Amino acid sequence: MTHLILDKVSVHYDGQPVPAVERVSL
Repeated sequence: MTHLILDKVSVHYDGQPVPAVERVSL
């Protein structure tokens, strides 16, 4: 599991910034 950086706009998942909406799906 990759560490997710909780950010107001996006998070770093697998080294790539993704929308918070995608983070919820993860």
